Amino acid sequence: MIPNNIDGLSWAFDHISLNTTPDAKAVTDLMTLFALEDGFRPPFPFSGRWLYQEDKPVWHLIDQPEDNSESVRLNHIAFRGVTASGQPTAKQTQTVINTLKHLNLPFHTANVPDEDMLQIFVRISAELMIELDLPLHSTIEQTKAPATEHTIKPSYHYSPDDQTPHGDTFS
Repeated sequence: MIPNNIDGLSWAFDHISLNTTPDAKAVTDLMTLFALEDGFRPPFPFSGRWLYQEDKPVWHLIDQPEDNSESVRLNHIAFRGVTASGQPTAKQTQTVINTLKHLNLPFHTANVPDEDMLQIFVRISAELMIELDLPLHSTIEQTKAPATEHTIKPSYHYSPDDQTPHGDTFS
């Protein structure tokens, strides 16, 4: 677990997400290497599938068009917030968002369809995006960013000066 500066909150690895063409050989190879099986995936507004190892969805695949030059590319690495007492609190979740704003890291939030899960997508660099998964609390301040048909990309960040979203787009 990765300790955080938020009292009592740690981060545990959750999954890796890849952009891939539906029939990429690399996906078949991963399935064999890690003994993965297709399993349940929430009804996201884009196509893809989740690959399970035993009962855990550890590889999330996002379908890309067949004409995409790269058949498999990292989309993001995800971590789930955990505490000794179970689920992180609304205060801890809001503190994570406030910390991201204070650090001026580009991020946006999304909700997992049909689940009470908040996803916070943080752009660390042009090549690396991190997803932080926390319980969805009705009191949490979220940011909205459009999702494209084939991939999730953060499109806004908060300025520490005025706390309003700005249109920085990442590709």
